[in-house]
Amino acid sequence: MVKTEKNFNKTITDTKIVVVDFWAPWCGPCRTIGPIIDSIEKINTDVTVMKINVDDNQDLAKEYNIKSIPAILFFKNGIVAERLLGVNHREKIQGIINGLK
Repeated sequence: MVKTEKNFNKTITDTKIVVVDFWAPWCGPCRTIGPIIDSIEKINTDVTVMKINVDDNQDLAKEYNIKSIPAILFFKNGIVAERLLGVNHREKIQGIINGLK
């Protein structure tokens, strides 16, 4: 799992599908969705999952207009294809991934 801004751009451009969870340790809903994101990563071995702490990566959060967390961005071939805000069910997240494949 990639967690820093340093290799963010390379990852989203070099990987077909990337799921990015923008979160913060003080965010209760982020802690709720964390295990769901972890399970999504285990199920989808052909998808790259990234967790970006907005406190540590403010420029990246600003670049993608993250104003509320948790926010999940789905990239396909380097372009944002979908965006979810708040806590969402595993099935909804998986459905979006399946649609991008």
